[in-house]
Amino acid sequence: MNFRLWLEYESGDYSFKMDRVDAALKFVPMLVDINKLDMALGAGQRIGPGGTGPNVKDSAYERFGQFVQTGEQIEMPSVDFDRSRVYLINGRHRLAWLRDRGLKQIWIAVRKNKFNKAQQMLT
Repeated sequence: MNFRLWLEYESGDYSFKMDRVDAALKFVPMLVDINKLDMALGAGQRIGPGGTGPNVKDSAYERFGQFVQTGEQIEMPSVDFDRSRVYLINGRHRLAWLRDRGLKQIWIAVRKNKFNKAQQMLT
């Protein structure tokens, strides 16, 4: 599955795809508010502005910025939920880099049985 999301004020666009593992596990795509997703993350998962903070892995933030320059599709961050918490399975650095560039909405992959919960919390 491929989805396109246009940035209103930057040149070009970002094209998203679902990770093969997520697709095999029957995750579904969902367009969510990037700031709601970012703020719903616990302190142990959030990457600060500019790729700062204790949760930054090596130079993943900068490497993602270099990857975006290739124009290749971006894998949707994978998100899971329990009662009132949001967990990023993968995609912290992608989320932070895109947030820092002013993206308002982002495609994420969520478990099909958590779609309604995600909709309540993130849209």
